[in-house]
Amino acid sequence: MFSADIQEIFGSHFELPELGPLGGHGLANARDFEFPIASFDIDQSPWEIVYKLGGKLWSCKQNHTPFDVVAYHGNYIPYKYDLEKFISVGSITKDHIDPSIFCVLTAKSKNSSAPLTDFLVFKPRWDVATNTYRPPYYHRNASSEFLGLIYGGFAGRSDDFAPGGASYECGHVAHGLSYEVFKEATEMELRPVRISEGTVVFMMESSLMFTLTDYAMKRSGKLHVHNPNMWDNLDAQFLKHTDSVDRNLKSHGLPGIKKD
Repeated sequence: MFSADIQEIFGSHFELPELGPLGGHGLANARDFEFPIASFDIDQSPWEIVYKLGGKLWSCKQNHTPFDVVAYHGNYIPYKYDLEKFISVGSITKDHIDPSIFCVLTAKSKNSSAPLTDFLVFKPRWDVATNTYRPPYYHRNASSEFLGLIYGGFAGRSDDFAPGGASYECGHVAHGLSYEVFKEATEMELRPVRISEGTVVFMMESSLMFTLTDYAMKRSGKLHVHNPNMWDNLDAQFLKHTDSVDRNLKSHGLPGIKKD
């Protein structure tokens, strides 16, 4: 038995992202995508063919295998890609780079400034940024995020985020890690470390909103909802430095932030 996640898009096709300053190679290299070759399979047993048309699933029966192709001519074929071949990039100085650097494939939308969807992967890599809060910062992004854990562990998303599970972050909703993770990240020695060892996580990120099915929300029996109280113990770190900030502002002839 196995499970899989499927993303179906309309009006566009997946393609490799523009590499920009990376140049001609990096992230998912074209040479690592694999395509089938024509091969005649002798099998006259009954087969049921299931396909999708007009948003509905249909099926038909035939008395031979569909894999009896002697030759093929065309420019639209299925392909596969081993996510472990992805070349991760990141900051080697400071700051937290946008997760778009983990993009494997992208599908364009009608809006040139926002893709229809990006397919990303997070896998073992080095984290070396200095003078930096290394985990994803607290933010409210415009895109919708659907994450799936293929294997390993992914701390901070959910205490029930097990392999085969998924996590959804709705667009325009603030999110971030727990105070415990924040505290550890702000107090740790910032030396080069390996992160996400033994873990592969994928993300489907879209500029559009997602609709969750009734099955997922009510009938699956697997729904895990975050308790919003998990963020109640977050401290407003800026408030601990208002005196020094006030002095610094006034030394530059600017009004202070504290009321007299």
